[in-house]
Amino acid sequence: MSANTPHIPSFLKQFRSMKFDLLLQDLPKLSKDQLEVLKKEIEILLEQKK
Repeated sequence: MSANTPHIPSFLKQFRSMKFDLLLQDLPKLSKDQLEVLKKEIEILLEQKK
């Protein structure tokens, strides 16, 4: 399978979903500064998607 293939295997989708869930669970453990950095990074990504 090439990197340009739009099809993502189900196990990879599940793995990504698990990673995302773990990230969400860890958010309360982050400091205010870490959350601010994360917020800025997310805002940059959202602007790039427009």
